[in-house]
Amino acid sequence: MRCGNERALGLRMLRMAESPQLAAIEGLLRFVLTRTEDPEVQARQKLVAKVAFDLLTPEQQAELIAEVKAEKARLNDARSALRSVLAHRKLALGADDEARIDACTEPRDTQAMARSGPRRTERR
Repeated sequence: MRCGNERALGLRMLRMAESPQLAAIEGLLRFVLTRTEDPEVQARQKLVAKVAFDLLTPEQQAELIAEVKAEKARLNDARSALRSVLAHRKLALGADDEARIDACTEPRDTQAMARSGPRRTERR
């Protein structure tokens, strides 16, 4: 599964790129960020992402890595907060609910789930 905020990270990567590299990196990122179930395309996307990443300076790479880590931490915090809210409401989570939470790729999605609760609201 990819990091939740792929497009925003891609745009950050574009901003970091030097002007002569911008057009090439933009095309690469469009390809990399296109969702697909095809394993061959996914393998090519991974390779292209590595090439695009390698075009950045070491400082830009470090900045991008830090941003990705921070984004993953925010998403994990949002998932944890959602589980805490639902537990406080004494709402049991089924396997489907847990899978939905784990599949959330945006912190705002977890906020919406906190408002609506799990699909099945069984009492503990």
